[in-house]
Amino acid sequence: MSDPDSTEPKNPAAKKRRLEQQAERLTKHCLALPEQLMRTSYLSSKLTAMTDSMVMELLNVILKKSAERIMPYRELMRESAKFDLILVELGPYRTSRIYHAAVRKNYAEVVNFFSRYRPMKKDEGDEDLFLNYGFPDKTLGERRQMARSVDHNTIDRLGYDIDPEVVRRLLINPRITERDVVKIASRRPNKPQILDVIFNSPKWLARYEVKLALIRNPYASPRIALAILPSLMIHDIKDVAFDENLHPKVVEFARMLLKKKGLARAEVTQEEEP
Repeated sequence: MSDPDSTEPKNPAAKKRRLEQQAERLTKHCLALPEQLMRTSYLSSKLTAMTDSMVMELLNVILKKSAERIMPYRELMRESAKFDLILVELGPYRTSRIYHAAVRKNYAEVVNFFSRYRPMKKDEGDEDLFLNYGFPDKTLGERRQMARSVDHNTIDRLGYDIDPEVVRRLLINPRITERDVVKIASRRPNKPQILDVIFNSPKWLARYEVKLALIRNPYASPRIALAILPSLMIHDIKDVAFDENLHPKVVEFARMLLKKKGLARAEVTQEEEP
């Protein structure tokens, strides 16, 4: 796909239609490829051949439609957003330019996509919880087998495990409850890999309390919080916008969302409270 910046329509409505048509073609061509890596590579190669502004505008269309659960955009971003290949191919300088341009245009979804940061806190000390409350006397293989247990005390203790595969198996145990999952997602200290497992579980990520537990945990990767934030209720976004324990970029994104929703004065109001 060539970059049509030089012949870009001046009428806003025509420009929007053209961008949507290009986004649809790019998405359909990408998903027609048989393998996941091929699809990600294809998308990366197409985007890197475009100008920064075109990358930003096309991604804005694709990401917005994905956030609105419109297929096939949602299917495309379910895969591609998990890979760093696109960012690697664009390079740090282009990525930075596109990111800051998206900030200026208030393209929240694009800002989210280009944000890749480490958790606010390191996972030091989570082994202590495992040693005190988990099953340190059991082998990894035994613990993975135990994740199928119907005994709630066993399920509760496995919630302190430091192996992501143990937790992944625990999450598909029919006997585990939302309360159990919220407890695991809230655990501090914690491993980002454990929280990633919960984030990648469609069943549990659909639960609002689980989302809140993940986004409020400073041990979670900021990309998790950035992905979840737009789906939260306004009062919860406000809480995130003033939580000093969270990553500064997560707080910045929350405030951007409030501004986008017409709540730019929320920060002033909060700061004026005694």
